[in-house]
Formats: sequence, C-alpha cells, structure tokens
Amino acid sequence: MRGENVAVVGPAGCGKSRVLMPCIAEARRRYGEKAVLVMSWTWTAALQIDGQTYHSYLGASPTDLSKERTLQMIRAKPRIRSNLEQSRVVVIDEAPTFPGRHFVLLEFVLRCLSAAHMQGKPWGGRQVLCKVWVACLFVSGFVPFQVLYVSFRLSVRCLCLPGTVSCPSAYPMLCVCMAVVAGDPCQLGPVLHDETSSEPLMYETPTWRQTVCGVWGSVHLLAGTHRHNRDRELLGVLRRLRVGHQTDTDICLLNATSEGVTAAEWDACTQVRATNAAVDAVNNDRMARLTSPGVEFVANDEVLVGHPTRRRYAMDRLEGMVAAKKVFKVGAVVISTRTIEAVPPGTQGKVASVMDGMYVVCEFGGRVVRVLPHAFDMVDNCGVKLATRTQIPLVLGWAVTMHRCQGLSLDTLAIDFSKQTWKKEGLVYSGLTRCRTLGGLMVRGLRHDLIVVSGRASRFYGSCI
Repeated sequence: MRGENVAVVGPAGCGKSRVLMPCIAEARRRYGEKAVLVMSWTWTAALQIDGQTYHSYLGASPTDLSKERTLQMIRAKPRIRSNLEQSRVVVIDEAPTFPGRHFVLLEFVLRCLSAAHMQGKPWGGRQVLCKVWVACLFVSGFVPFQVLYVSFRLSVRCLCLPGTVSCPSAYPMLCVCMAVVAGDPCQLGPVLHDETSSEPLMYETPTWRQTVCGVWGSVHLLAGTHRHNRDRELLGVLRRLRVGHQTDTDICLLNATSEGVTAAEWDACTQVRATNAAVDAVNNDRMARLTSPGVEFVANDEVLVGHPTRRRYAMDRLEGMVAAKKVFKVGAVVISTRTIEAVPPGTQGKVASVMDGMYVVCEFGGRVVRVLPHAFDMVDNCGVKLATRTQIPLVLGWAVTMHRCQGLSLDTLAIDFSKQTWKKEGLVYSGLTRCRTLGGLMVRGLRHDLIVVSGRASRFYGSCI
C-alpha cells in the first residue's frame, strides 16, 4: 500500500472498469466492505462495478446546495455521516460525468469528516484509486485484454499482447489506498453542460489537480481494447470518431448496418436516444402496441410552502424528477429508479401484473417483487424540503438515453441519428461505443456534422501526453 491517488483514463471499451474490479475486491478484503466507497454518477454505471451513486452515498437528491450546507446536512444524518467517516478508499467510475462542483463538493465533505490532523491533505488522506503497473508482462490466458499502459508521472510503459493482461489479477502488484478516478473525457460529460459552459469540468478543477497532478497522485492512460476486442474493424472506426478524424468510408460503413433491416429486427435491439423526449416517444409507441389494458397511477403531492412563486417552483422541479401520471401494462419493459426489495436502481425488468392504484408486480432477472409507491423529495439549494411526490418508482425501459446507458456493454444497439439533434460533445462516440461488434450495431442517418469532439477534453489529453 503506497498511498498514492490514481486517475485511470482511456478510450471507451479499453477496460477501465475491468481494471477497477480487482482493485475494489482487494481493498474490500483488506479494509472491509464499509471502508470502500465505490460510486458513479448514474445507477447503470455504478452497477457495473458493484457500487452506488454519488447521491446515494450523500443521502440526497441532486441539488445545488453549497459545500458548507451539504456538510451540515450530512452531519445531521448519523448513518450517512458514519459511512463516510469510516471510509478509507474512494473509487469513482465514469468520473467525467460528474459536474465539476460536485467533484469539489465530495472532496470537501470527505476531508471535513476526517480526523483533524488529516484535513490538510486532499480527501482527508483518502486516495482516489491507486494501481501501479511496472514495465513487464503478466500472462493471463483467460482474459482477452489488450492494453498499452502509460504512467504520465513516472513515464512507465507496459505493452500487453493479445491474451495477456497487465496485472488486474496479480494482487501483489496492486497499490490500493483511498481513491481511484476512472473515465474518458472524450465521452459524454455532465448533463446540461457543453463546451461553452462557464462551470469547470471535473478534470479542470483545482481539486483534480491537487488529487492526481501533484505529489499526491498521478494520471495513467489505458489505450487498447477490451469491449471491442472481437471486432477490429469497428475498433478502428471508433478510434477515428473519438478524435474527429472519421472518413466517408467510416460513415458509410456504419449507416450500412441498417440496410435491409426489418422493423421487427430494429425494435428487437436496445434503443438509445439523445433526449428524454425521444426516449418517451419510443416507449409510448411500444406501450401502445401492447394489447393488455393500461392502469394509471396518479401521484400524491404534498407542497410544504405557501408562497405562490415558491409553490410553482416546487411543482416544476417535481415534474422534472418524476411524472405525475404513469401508465403500466402487463408485459411492459420497465427500469427501476429506486431500490426495491434489494433490487437496485437501474435494473431492467418486465411487468407481471398490476393492482389498480396500489402496486405493480415486476420480474427483475427472475426475481418477482411488488413495487409500491415511493416518496420523491424536492429540496431547494438551502437544503429545505419544499415538496414531496409519491409515485411508482418505475420508468418504461424499451429505450434509454445515452447518459442512462453510460458504462454498459451491449450485444445489440439501434440508433437513428436522423430524428434528433446529436450535436453534443462526445454524444455520438459514446453511443456507438456501447455495442461490442459491428454485427450487433444498427445505425441510420449518421453524418459528419453530428460528430463533435470536445476541445476541452483534447486539451486535457494534450496536457498529459
């Protein structure tokens, strides 16, 4: 255990999450389950590394609270405070999806909850995932993993040939301390954040520089393939798209994947869309095709403020959190948005039966659970609860947004670029990289002008290499 912070970066599918898993297992073995915080911004990404969301660890919904107010709220919650105080290792996957202010807030909270003599160190002496590789080969015949590993701080290079892996299974080489950050800045950034936003990205904050760019840590690059190891042709196309160097041949190759595809074959694939409105359109269309009767659930709202302006604000925010009316049918594909009888949020399932106005019975991976209404609280930026909406914690799941499927590896994927605006940095690249092979990918309407590369991400990589 060397006590060094580490950031692991690299292209989509290079195996960043795969590298984290043995590190997490070793940290849990050494320190105990509760001493290791494993988190991501979305539940789907968190589930890939057996973790939780950032907001789940803090015990709060996404808000714009100040650092000081958030710390005050956490100190008033004994269970949340205890969990954070006893943590020794922090692992963050898909870190670039964190808004910069929340990355700063997390470090501030953990530092302030540390012992007084440790509060002068970043993260209160915790570290953001530590893994050190040396310049040698580790043979691992059962892991098809191809990696070029570069330590920017130590200038260490390790080349793994096909059928080898650079030490994820070699525990004596692990250096796990207290915090690890993994992600690819060239993929999707935070929601509602673009190239012109004034708020700094996670890797542009002073907290990032203090964590991994100074004496406390280092940045490491994984350049290779894990997800796309079986399809070198697709890998080459994706690598060119990532930096905006795609060719006309690449665009034609991707669009050709949907030629001759029937409507039934298209619908059988996982549908990914750019916006919630587009996702709702697909889900509503698929719901309308089901012949079983629909059962409507109307939310129960409780507004705790009396001023008309404050009430309108609270209701508008509630509507953005969860719909006031939801309709479910037997056979509908759904995704959980809250923990339901040990079924974590982000799990996809199917409706088995519906009890009008009471609950929905769903099957999640062979497990049948009864889904009851849950309370969704709306809190303002001062930490004051303004309203509560009680509703079924399920959303339709035939189609998902790109942010929701971040971190997933899919066998089939259908994207129609002609029906929405995809002009956001990293959006097209992130969507296409979810699929493992070209044979499982169906693409329509892709054009050069839809592929946008983040200049801020490019400058980040340029400053490292």
